[in-house]
Amino acid sequence: MTNTSTLSPERQALLQAIAHAKGDWTLASLSRALNRNAAYLHQYLHRQSPRRLPEAERHKIAALLTIDEARLQPPTERFGTSEDETIRIPFLDIESAAGHASHIDDFAEATQTNWQFTKEIITQIAPYGQGNLRLIKVRGDSMAPQLEDGDVIMIDLANNTPHQPGTFVLDDGQGLVVKHLELLTPEDEANPQKIRICSMNKAYAPYRRAYQDIRIIGRVIWMARAF
Repeated sequence: MTNTSTLSPERQALLQAIAHAKGDWTLASLSRALNRNAAYLHQYLHRQSPRRLPEAERHKIAALLTIDEARLQPPTERFGTSEDETIRIPFLDIESAAGHASHIDDFAEATQTNWQFTKEIITQIAPYGQGNLRLIKVRGDSMAPQLEDGDVIMIDLANNTPHQPGTFVLDDGQGLVVKHLELLTPEDEANPQKIRICSMNKAYAPYRRAYQDIRIIGRVIWMARAF
C-alpha cells in the first residue's frame, strides 16, 4: 500500500475525496475526465508532475467529486497562484496624509506586513524592478478625486526625483504627505531650486518649498480602492 502520509495536504485531500465520492471515480478515470492520459493524476500525486494542478482542472475535479475546490489548493497558494509565482510587497504601518500631514521618523523602519501580487501583475505595474516597492494607506481628502481617504497606494522608492511632474509621497518639512510635484526652473543661480507642491482638491492651495528642504520618498505608481 502506498504511504500517503508523505503527500502534501492537497494531494491527500484528493485521495480522500476519491475514496468518499459517489460513483466509481479513480485516479485514472478522473485523469481521462480532464482529457489527460490515465496516468496523469497518479504522476501528480507520486512524482510531483505537475507540481501543482492548474486552477481549471482543480475546479473540474471538485465539481466531479462534489467537494470544495479550496481543498485542492496548495496551502501556500494566494490570489490564485502559488507562493513562488508571487512577489511580496511590504505594506508599511504608516499613513500618508492627503490633507493633514502625518509625522514619521524613519520611513524604512516602519512596522510592516506584506501583500502578495502575481509576478505578471507587478511586471505590468513596475517593469523596471520590484525591490523598491512599498504600499501605504492614504488619509485625508486633499488629493481627491485622484486619491480618496483610505486608498492604498504603491510607491516606487527608486523613483524619487520629479524630473517629470507626477504624484509623490514626500516629507515636506511638516510631515508625510502625498502630493503632485512639479520641479520649477530656478530664477537665477543664486536662488535654490524650488518645487511646486499641489493638491488635486482645489480647496487646498498649492505651495512651494526649496528642493533641498523636502524629502521625496518615491513616486506613486498604482492605487487600490475599496467600493
